[in-house]
Amino acid sequence: MSETDKHLIAHVGQGKTGTSAIQTALALGVEALKTHGIVYPDNRSLDQARAGRISSGNVNGVSFFETCSTELEACDPGETVLVSNESLHRVFFEDVSPLKRILAHADSVKLIYYIRDPLSQALSAYGQSVKRGGSMASVSEYLLSDINLKISIEFLELLDALPVQVEIVNYSRHEDRHIARFGQALGLADDVLSLPEGRRVNRSLTRSELYFQQQLSSHAKNPKAANISDALCNELPDIPSEIPYFSAETHRAFIEAQLPWVEKLNSMIPAEEALALPQYDDIAPNLAPKDETVLEFSTAQIDVLARTLMQRIPSQILNKDVRELASRIRPDHQLTETDAVILLDMAAAFLPNAEGVRRKRDRLREKIAGRTKGKAPARNK
Repeated sequence: MSETDKHLIAHVGQGKTGTSAIQTALALGVEALKTHGIVYPDNRSLDQARAGRISSGNVNGVSFFETCSTELEACDPGETVLVSNESLHRVFFEDVSPLKRILAHADSVKLIYYIRDPLSQALSAYGQSVKRGGSMASVSEYLLSDINLKISIEFLELLDALPVQVEIVNYSRHEDRHIARFGQALGLADDVLSLPEGRRVNRSLTRSELYFQQQLSSHAKNPKAANISDALCNELPDIPSEIPYFSAETHRAFIEAQLPWVEKLNSMIPAEEALALPQYDDIAPNLAPKDETVLEFSTAQIDVLARTLMQRIPSQILNKDVRELASRIRPDHQLTETDAVILLDMAAAFLPNAEGVRRKRDRLREKIAGRTKGKAPARNK
């Protein structure tokens, strides 16, 4: 590579491949990366990532071309622009034009593509479907659904026709040194990127947490709106997860369905990153009990659950606000700034993490208060 060249690296991949942890390490390492000639563009999600919370990276399918082209134009010769979002591989699979267009703006383009052993990936994805998707399926139903590696295989075949470098990383082969392995793909020493000491990012739920989340979802008109799992994962990151029980018959059916896809993908990738399918006897000791009906929650878990649920329940004072607002809104009524403050109050009550909503409400309150303060009191006639 020439010292005058400009380069682009995009981190993409299957879901549940340690992406949030990588993005936390990148967000915390922006300055360290810069000293190594790597620019990690700013994004509003970086504060979430720096806090060790679930994040989606510094780019998405809509912003990919604009972000990358702007940063490549602004970066110094010899520097590399780095973007991260695991879902980009699905975006490019459906429409590869953003990736093709960016080729004209960079002297080299590299994709770091993450995969994971199918069973551990499916089990982790199952937990994600419960905690963020409102899924009511059992783990056995999920494992026997139409899960395959078709998109991964066809995506890699698509990349073969493009002048891009691709590095495959199997998360399952490097779980014990996950961040260091990503740094290696960037050409960095093991100690350049790191996570806060002992902190896990986007952990899986325990069996009890999974059950509680499914019960909430079952009683909600909008199951996704009943999500309390992010709070548990973000506030209690170090609780060990459990593998829900599934039978040897379910395991056998899953392996039989996955084997042809695994063999195909393994023929396309380096042997050291090959996918593996474990024997049932190897995982059985780690499964939750088959007929265990007792749920266990620590005091810390109960505290997070109670606080999160109460934040989702509107304050009683909002009943008065809703009635007041409803009484004033008519077909010819134009919403006032005071109306807007009430609506923002309502939004803040339903969205406990919506700091932007609260800031907007507070600014509007200050604006109204400042105008009222400067107004002369009315005189009695």
